[in-house]
Amino acid sequence: MLSMNRRSLPANIFRFRLLLFLLVVFIVLVEGGVNALSAMTKPRILALHGKTQTAESFSKKIGGARRKLAREFDLTFLDGPIDLEEVAVPPPGTGASGKAWFLREPLEGKPGEFRYLKLAEAMKYVTNYASMNG
Repeated sequence: MLSMNRRSLPANIFRFRLLLFLLVVFIVLVEGGVNALSAMTKPRILALHGKTQTAESFSKKIGGARRKLAREFDLTFLDGPIDLEEVAVPPPGTGASGKAWFLREPLEGKPGEFRYLKLAEAMKYVTNYASMNG
């Protein structure tokens, strides 16, 4: 039988709180998996570059903003799934290389209108990345 006096009460309260804290951490880990730990860290931003850029070039391009944002957020720069050098020969003088998220081609007989290619694949690519990396 446990005997309690006034001196042991604070120690028992500390033990109870510690046990309760460990129980909550265990439940969070079991229910939420490893991603539960990331919820305790900084919010995350997934940064997507523009056409003809890469994750690295975009990160460098926004260097000043990136450093300020990194104080409050975890930044992840993701490369687009389409390698422009493999898809087509860039027009001379455009310097079109790097990556893209989707492609477009003009609709015949409809100036200014386009058909977008590989858009669904790009959305799936980003969705898969986010689900695998939290």
